[in-house]
Amino acid sequence: MSSANLPPSLNQVKHHIKTAEDHDKRDPIVAYYCRMYAMNKGIKLDSKSKEARAFLAPLMDQLEKLKKQMSNREEISQEAVGAAYIENYAMKLFTFADSRDRSGQFDKQVIKSFFTSSLMFDVLTTFEELPDEAEEKRKYSRFKAAYIHRCLTSGETPKAGPIDEDGNPVEDVQQPSTSTGIGSQAFGTMPPQTLPVPVGRSTDRSNLQQPSLPQRRPDDEEESSAVPLCLNGVVPFDMSLSDKVQKYCKYAISAIEYEDLETAADYLRKSLNIVEHGLES
Repeated sequence: MSSANLPPSLNQVKHHIKTAEDHDKRDPIVAYYCRMYAMNKGIKLDSKSKEARAFLAPLMDQLEKLKKQMSNREEISQEAVGAAYIENYAMKLFTFADSRDRSGQFDKQVIKSFFTSSLMFDVLTTFEELPDEAEEKRKYSRFKAAYIHRCLTSGETPKAGPIDEDGNPVEDVQQPSTSTGIGSQAFGTMPPQTLPVPVGRSTDRSNLQQPSLPQRRPDDEEESSAVPLCLNGVVPFDMSLSDKVQKYCKYAISAIEYEDLETAADYLRKSLNIVEHGLES
């Protein structure tokens, strides 16, 4: 199924389908797992509307056909090998983009490599929940892609290397490694029969895994409840935080341009939290 036929309710997987199309000829394994992720995610997003079913049903048929065509490939027949393959590709893209970024080489290729790397980390969740290191790389890659894109679009010069959400240099904790814990480590130590089987390999959709969401810590709630509110529920706005609110809004706009609504919503929530409660999250 083409990304051009994607219904609005499944827009979150548009880039994964497009990436699959881009890799159909040069890397069918990557293309296969991108479509598998899109199907699993798509079922969670919308499995009821007529438009979504019209897209997902042929996509499942396509996956089954591709699976038969590549049945002789270990990356398809063995999930552990497939996970390691996708992990290696994600890290290859990340390392390339990170190296160019650190050396101050900012262009569309760096943006695309960072962003595609983040998509590959998405695809890794087909096999198992991401370890902390992989999750950090996914978030960092998506942030850097949006940040560099926004800077180049507005005529600004991006800051090289690791930075925080305010554009300030941070301690270098994102040195690329050869593994994130998926495939080469976590899966490599597990017997094949214990691996979670991706849904795309079967018409049984009962094994779909919901992505885990970060839990709010009790001390966060205590901190929020301690903030003095005005009668209208909003604290007086500290104008010294105005720049930060504007930055978050710009990051949200950049994320929207990439149709990354999850990241956009996160930045907008942070902006709203500052405006309404005077809190930085």
